[in-house]
Amino acid sequence: MHFVRGSPYARNRRPNRPGGPNDQRGSPHLNDDLTAIVLAGGRSSRFGSNKALARLHGVTFLDRVLGAARDVCPRAVVVLAPAQPEPALIEREGVTFTRDLTPHEGPLAGVIAGLEAIATGWALVASCDAPLVQSPLLALLAGRRAESAQAVLADVGGRLQPFPAVVSRSSLPRLRAAFEAGERRIGRVLEQLPRVEVPEATLRFTDPQLLSFRNVNSPEDLAALELELSDP
Repeated sequence: MHFVRGSPYARNRRPNRPGGPNDQRGSPHLNDDLTAIVLAGGRSSRFGSNKALARLHGVTFLDRVLGAARDVCPRAVVVLAPAQPEPALIEREGVTFTRDLTPHEGPLAGVIAGLEAIATGWALVASCDAPLVQSPLLALLAGRRAESAQAVLADVGGRLQPFPAVVSRSSLPRLRAAFEAGERRIGRVLEQLPRVEVPEATLRFTDPQLLSFRNVNSPEDLAALELELSDP
């Protein structure tokens, strides 16, 4: 198990602040080798319906996550379940769809399917579970890529978060081997990759409330979040 403390992409750079002098969104050197992978084919058993199509203030979770990811990546791949219809999107340009090979095998299968579908060396992976993911935080993670690492993971509360994350396509053999061996815990697999860890204090520069990690798992969670966002 290895992790890398530094990154040539982020050397001598303070965390990105939206609109600030270190904001790297749209920077060609940051984005050219990066494709967004958005996982939208989960079972959503606790939610009771397709979570990707749930709406927060009128916008689907999928469109929200795609919008944040497309601020950082020129291309995106949406991973669907095998029989899931392709959803309508607010912005379709630069977005393609792929599918899990087998249904209901969890996010590890989705990440593998996404990595197999991209042509770039790196992927920015996000899930529809967190509809408030922030593009400046995604840009921060993308900027911490390192040649000696295969993943960039966020550390929140002393725990490495599986999503959002940046994952190298070179990790595919390891991910496939883990899946074929029966592993389904995406967090466990990502933690075994050579990685860069971004500490919580750094994450809060771009996402002070850590909204990017605010999961919505049930209708009650969604109702509470809508009420919270509606408060003046």
